[in-house]
Amino acid sequence: MAVDAIAMPLRSGFGRNSFAVSGEGCSCFRAMKFFRCLILGPLLVLSQLLLLLWPLTCVMLCVGIYTNVKPMVDAKQVYGISVFWIIYYLFFLRFFLKIAWRPEIIPAIWVQFMERSVKFAQPGQMLEVARRSEHSSDVLLNSKWISHQGDKAWLNLMAGHIRRSIDMTMLEELKSNSYGAGDDNIDNPQYFLSGQAGSSIEGMSEVWTCHKSIPAFPALYCFCESVPIFRFFVPLKEEETVLGHILLLKTSERIAPEDIYTMRNPCASLVPSCIGNDKVVARRGYWAKFTFGNFPAGKPDAYIFKRTMIERTNLQVAHTFRIVAPRSKHGDQLA
Repeated sequence: MAVDAIAMPLRSGFGRNSFAVSGEGCSCFRAMKFFRCLILGPLLVLSQLLLLLWPLTCVMLCVGIYTNVKPMVDAKQVYGISVFWIIYYLFFLRFFLKIAWRPEIIPAIWVQFMERSVKFAQPGQMLEVARRSEHSSDVLLNSKWISHQGDKAWLNLMAGHIRRSIDMTMLEELKSNSYGAGDDNIDNPQYFLSGQAGSSIEGMSEVWTCHKSIPAFPALYCFCESVPIFRFFVPLKEEETVLGHILLLKTSERIAPEDIYTMRNPCASLVPSCIGNDKVVARRGYWAKFTFGNFPAGKPDAYIFKRTMIERTNLQVAHTFRIVAPRSKHGDQLA
């Protein structure tokens, strides 16, 4: 199996797109990032706890609805403040149920919770990328993160920062001319990244992506579904366990501005059914990205393709990166 040469690692082990206060950039930017994280950090942790404990959260919302409905039923009157709170609780009840229904969200929240609470100061590593074929490569996790006991092996999530390491590695790897995406423009894009449990987008009704220059979200969603909830390790049953995939996606042509609908919504974790059926949705202003990494200001942090736009743009997988946890040792480069 041939191994592609990897570019020189970043000077900082935190990478460009990281939650850590320390990292690349001027001191003014680091100070601004610190205060931004200080303000949004507690709010993010609270929202993650509510999502992780979503059954309990839904019960609390139902109790809130009941306590506002009962007085109106008993008094046979309609109170404006009670109606407001009922609508408020119903909105969030629907939101939590829709979020929990997506299989990747709760595992992703658990991984993020570990990152924010325990591993926020842990640097990433440049990982080895092994080319399998013209359209497929393996991103090999550090063998030092693998623990052994007899014939059993597991990936220790506390041993290294997986998301940050994948992020940094993909950022450097995609600069290679072999993928043809090196000079792609985020405002007039053709190449995108999507983190998936599977290796195909066939049959999907909605595909969430980032521009190829921002691997932060794909680096999380590519492996999170393999992580058991409230567990700190992943059992490895094979010599090479595939945790997930990062898909380099390509449209037949660059997407023109008139074919893009900009959704400016700080809480847009879902796309309404009335949006995105005739244009690609570009999300901007998502509040969590400011604590997640250094996303370019004023640029889309996500591109969402619904079924009609997947077909119209001829969105296809150009290259597949398997995220592999090997039992045996591979050479890893410290960043």
